[in-house]
Amino acid sequence: MPLNAAKNGCSSKIKFHDKYVYYDWITGITKEELGIEILLDEYIKLNVLEEHINKVKKMMVGWKLYENGWYFNSGEENVDLFYYLTQMGDYVNHRPDELKYFKYDRV
Repeated sequence: MPLNAAKNGCSSKIKFHDKYVYYDWITGITKEELGIEILLDEYIKLNVLEEHINKVKKMMVGWKLYENGWYFNSGEENVDLFYYLTQMGDYVNHRPDELKYFKYDRV
């Protein structure tokens, strides 16, 4: 299935931690174009305060990290981060608490 770049309310492509975010759509790039998958657990361990790793892992259910972007499986129940980044509905003003546990704020 093709992937589409996620966009915010201004129709600009969004990034999370310096990489564009993609989701399943009817047209767009292929998952192969995202490159090699990076182990999300390892990324979280390197970038999140140790005592909050499990909270961040829970927030990122449905997310996969690749060398050229993030993939979000929009069929997952856990949509808080995706909706926040894309400014959907009431999420515009609801920054997920788990984002404060990253060592570097790159949202």
